Amino acid sequence: MAKKFSWNGSQNIDTVSGSSIANTATTFPITEKGRAGLFNGSTSKITIGNKGNLKTVAFWLRLKTTTEQIFEGDPNAHLIHANAGTLTYPDWDNAFVDSIDTNTIDTQWHSVVITSTTSVDCTDIELALNNAAYGNLYIAKCEGDTEEWTQSQINNFHKKFLKASPTTETKTWESLERIRKPSTLNEDGLVAAYNMVPSEGGVLADIAEITPYDGTIVGPISTLNGMAFDGVDDYVNIDSALISLATTTQGTWSAWVKPVDATPATLGMILAFGDTNGNRLINFYINTTGRLKIDVVYAGSTKWSLNTDLAVFTDNTWTHIAVVQNGTEPVLYVNGVAVAQTFLLGVDKTVWFSDIPELDNGRIGSINRNNFGEDLFFNGEINDARIYNRALSPQEQKDYHNSFNLPTYTNKFLYEGADGITTNPPLGMIKGTGDYITNTVVLSDEDITIDLPWGTNYLECTSDGTISIPFKEDRFIDN
Repeated sequence: MAKKFSWNGSQNIDTVSGSSIANTATTFPITEKGRAGLFNGSTSKITIGNKGNLKTVAFWLRLKTTTEQIFEGDPNAHLIHANAGTLTYPDWDNAFVDSIDTNTIDTQWHSVVITSTTSVDCTDIELALNNAAYGNLYIAKCEGDTEEWTQSQINNFHKKFLKASPTTETKTWESLERIRKPSTLNEDGLVAAYNMVPSEGGVLADIAEITPYDGTIVGPISTLNGMAFDGVDDYVNIDSALISLATTTQGTWSAWVKPVDATPATLGMILAFGDTNGNRLINFYINTTGRLKIDVVYAGSTKWSLNTDLAVFTDNTWTHIAVVQNGTEPVLYVNGVAVAQTFLLGVDKTVWFSDIPELDNGRIGSINRNNFGEDLFFNGEINDARIYNRALSPQEQKDYHNSFNLPTYTNKFLYEGADGITTNPPLGMIKGTGDYITNTVVLSDEDITIDLPWGTNYLECTSDGTISIPFKEDRFIDN
C-alpha cells in the first residue's frame, strides 16, 4: 500500500504530504464517527488538489439522500456519486460498502472503498462536487492510494470505521463551551425537555419526568454539544407534546441554538407548532436579519408578532433564547436578558395554545402548516429545547442561563509587559443567584488581571496565576 493522501474530518492538511487542503463553506460538527465535514449540497466542498495516479479512494461517509455527489478526480471526470441508492464510478472498477463487494448504499454511515485495476489520474480532487453539482453528505475520512487495495486492506479500513466514535475535543481555558445533557428533569411546569441525545430507533427522548413526550428524529445527528440540523430536510417531530399543551394559556419555550449562518437566506425555525392543513401556528425562529422572532397566527390572521430590535445571533456561536407568554404580554429573552424588542403586530397579545385548538403538530428545526409540508429548516445545532406550561420569571431566566454558561474568553491573554497579563472578561456571563462552586485552573506563574463588571463573586484570581472559574458541577460534561 502506497498511501497518496489522507484527510480526516476538519483537518486543513493532507496528513501524508503535509500540503494544505482548501475548504469552501464546509462545517465540521462532531458526529457518530468523529468530527466530519458537513457538505450542504449547494456551495460547500473540500479541495484536495493534484494527487496524480490512484487505484483506490476510500471514505467514511453518510449521505443525506440516496442521490448525492461524492468525488471528482478532475473537473467533471473520474467521478464517484450515488444515484438512487447505487454507487456510480465510471472510471473505476469496484465498490466495497462496509467491506462487502456491492454498490448499494443508503443514508446511514458506511465505509466505502472504490478501486481500479488501472491507474486513474486525479489532478484536481474535489469532495462533494461533480462539475457544478454539489453533494449533501457527511465525510469523516477520505484516503487515496496508488495501489489497488486487497480485501484484507479493505477489511482493516472498515474495522477502523467500526471503532470510530464521537471525539471529545480538548478544551482550553481560552475557549470553553459546556452545554449540559441531563438524563432526567423534574421542574415545576416542565411539559417537555429534549437534551438532543438520540435513543435507539430514531427516538429523541423527552427527559421531563412527568409524562414524557418523546420526539421522532428525521435527519439530524448527535454532536458533542447538541444535535446538528442541516437546513435542508432535518427536523424532530414532537406532535405528542400537544397532549399537555392544548389547553394552556401561559408558557415558556427555550433552547440553546448555534446557527451556521446568523443571517440565513430563509427563516430558520427553532420550535414551532402548526395546523397541517390550515393557516394557524405558533413559531419561534431566527429571521434573515439575525433577529429572534415569534409569530402567532389564527385563522389566517396574525394575532401578535414579536421580534428583537437588533440581530442577536453570531455565526457558529451558542446563544440561549426563550419566549415567555404570561397570559397578558409575551417577552423574548436572549442569554437570560429581556433584550430590546418590538411588537410588529399586537391585535391580541394574550393568544396561546388554548385559543388555537386546530394545532395538530409540533416540530424542532422546521414547521408544518397550511399544506406546505415540512418547511423553513434550521441550519445549525440545537440543544436543551424546553417547553413549560407556565411563565418563567426574569430571575429564573438569568439563573438558568448562568447555570449552563462557563466563561468563554473572546481573546487569548494579551501580554502587557513582563510583569502581568490582561484579558477581556468572559463573554455572555450575567450576574444571577445560582448556587455556584469554583473550578480551579492554574494558568501561569505570573500575575493576572481580569476586569469583571461584578467584582470577584464569580471569578477569583490569585497572584500565583490560579484562576477560579464558577460553574455548576452537575450541569456540564467535563471533557
